[in-house]
Amino acid sequence: MPREEAVRRIVERDGKTEQEAGNRLDSQMSNAARVARAQTVLCTLWEAEVTQRQVEAAVSRLQGELGIES
Repeated sequence: MPREEAVRRIVERDGKTEQEAGNRLDSQMSNAARVARAQTVLCTLWEAEVTQRQVEAAVSRLQGELGIES
């Protein structure tokens, strides 16, 4: 998620100032580092249908890795 979007969400959700939200983000692992460590990455910035397809594909992949029939 872009930094500006993350700041906006923190400000709206938690009632923090933009400076406080930025400080919180600065104390966390970067998005690039999270993605580098992740096995599955979902993005909710697009339409709900796109996110739904991402989730379905991830669940299907995981079920296959676990040997679970859907």
